[in-house]
Amino acid sequence: MKNNVDIVPVLEILAEGDGLVVTRIFLGRDKYNQPEYLFHWEVSGMGLEDDEPGFSTLSENTYTSMQDLLEALIKKYPEIFILYANLIHKDYRLSIIKLIRKLIQKGELKINELNEIWLEKLNVSKYELTANAPFDAEEFAKFIHDFVHQNRIDISEIKGWDLKNYTHSDFENIREFSKFLDRLNKRNANGVFCDINKAGVYAYFIGDKCLYIGKAKRIKDRLLAHYKSAHLKIIPKRGKKHKKLFNRYINDRLDVYHICIDDKYESKTGELFRKTIEGMLQLKYEPEFEQINYEK
Repeated sequence: MKNNVDIVPVLEILAEGDGLVVTRIFLGRDKYNQPEYLFHWEVSGMGLEDDEPGFSTLSENTYTSMQDLLEALIKKYPEIFILYANLIHKDYRLSIIKLIRKLIQKGELKINELNEIWLEKLNVSKYELTANAPFDAEEFAKFIHDFVHQNRIDISEIKGWDLKNYTHSDFENIREFSKFLDRLNKRNANGVFCDINKAGVYAYFIGDKCLYIGKAKRIKDRLLAHYKSAHLKIIPKRGKKHKKLFNRYINDRLDVYHICIDDKYESKTGELFRKTIEGMLQLKYEPEFEQINYEK
């Protein structure tokens, strides 16, 4: 290859001796200005047989899609998931998670065979990889038990809840508020971080007073929706109770807690987890919205 070609390693798997490396080769941009790539793998050592090393656009190890490469790679080397994953590029984390889930659902990979390093690199739990499997009552009960046992039912940063503070009236429009949330979406001073682009449960407080507890498939979307409720000038046919609550406190400093309960694929089980935790928290904290909700 020429020196000016942009080649980036996106997946590296190690074993005794050497390993397998998948690289991404930048080709240019399409008519929509989206990047186009070739993906290529090479194997050395590991006791795995492979073609002669070296890149070629005609090589059977070269693909225009990372998904196609992964499927071909697993077909040829189904044992790679018991090996050590040294590198997984963030752009392809989701593709690899989907592939592992597919293999598990088809019975071609057992979750206990998966090297723990893959879970660490993918930032995913064994449960999340099997979330679309038939409902497992024992696993569900364990999740709820662990959540309560770890005292996460107590909403505080000490228990792993992320905290943001703001006043709705400080922002002129929803775009400004959205940018503000993006800037806050990082690890806070106490070392706690819950990505608001993920699914989870959230709660609004003013001091010790609980205003609202909700769940979301994407936390940020719900925070934006409540900002809109606070600024509505007219009473909507739907959401008027949300308007009543959030408009009442539009000028108050809000403590907004959130915690990720994210199965990555919005499965029915993941949604039930969030709904169950939401209900438990509502019983414990008795948010003001629940009183408004029962009003005629």
